[in-house]
Amino acid sequence: MSGEWPYHSEKYIVCEKYLEDKKAEELLDYKIFCFNGKPELIFFVSDRVHHARSDFYDLEWNILPFRWEYEPSGKIFPKPSKLEDMIAYAKILSEGFPFVRVDFYQIDGKVYFGELTFFHWGGLEIFNPKVLILNWAHY
Repeated sequence: MSGEWPYHSEKYIVCEKYLEDKKAEELLDYKIFCFNGKPELIFFVSDRVHHARSDFYDLEWNILPFRWEYEPSGKIFPKPSKLEDMIAYAKILSEGFPFVRVDFYQIDGKVYFGELTFFHWGGLEIFNPKVLILNWAHY
């Protein structure tokens, strides 16, 4: 539907270890948007069990006033203890790509890599409100 050419290749089945964060009682998802090898912002997804919510944070973990697709959580989540590690890993993994979203999870103080995504939401969703993201972005 969105013409994501990297995914038009052979199909594979990938089996992974089941991740569960019993302390948080949900699996919190940290998706770092990187441009030309530089992490810029974090798309944070929570409450997937009921109806996924998301918030954007800057790299210092300050909430940002825009959203994409999901409704905001209405909460301020604590800064993950391994955020600096996630940002450092994202910088390494995103090197050489014009855009890539690098996903992580943190469970019991350990960082887990999720995936690299080259077309967030297939490039089909928009930021709301548009004015805020245009004022925030410096590209």
